[in-house]
Amino acid sequence: MKYCNIIGKGSSLRKIDFSKLKGYTFGVNNVDMIVDVNEVVAWDKTEPVTDKPINTLTVRNYGNAKYLNKGKGINRNIGEVANYNSSVCMAINIALNRGFDTLFLFGVDQKIINGVYNVFGQKMNKCDAEEMFRLFDRFYREMKADLRENEKIYTVGESAAPFANITFEEYQKMTL
Repeated sequence: MKYCNIIGKGSSLRKIDFSKLKGYTFGVNNVDMIVDVNEVVAWDKTEPVTDKPINTLTVRNYGNAKYLNKGKGINRNIGEVANYNSSVCMAINIALNRGFDTLFLFGVDQKIINGVYNVFGQKMNKCDAEEMFRLFDRFYREMKADLRENEKIYTVGESAAPFANITFEEYQKMTL
């Protein structure tokens, strides 16, 4: 098993002891402000690649690589990721293309906890949040359908994302 961690920014991160994470870790957006990660995957919509602006992905700590967004599900072409407006989806795609076969998602809650939707305390209108979560749920289901037989994605802790959910204790046993 070649595994990695992907750290979202959901409120459930408050319950994680990051000192006990093992292995390579991707963080999304600005989560690197609260946890040490190897790479940060951040959405960047301003980088023109052709004469028209297209959505690209910035990966800090990895030479600020740019990825072209094309297709749905999991894009297996090097330098490309599936066309989703989600840093978590893109981190999943990058990790799988780099040969990681087991992904552990932290802070990918897909729900509002104690009135906020992320670890930074940002609030969101319930209707807007539900619409965003429905969209991300569709993205995750499309990606899940494209997983190869040896590839697994787990959410760790509180999450409504459509992947197998495990506890932090189970994560620790799986990564011994």
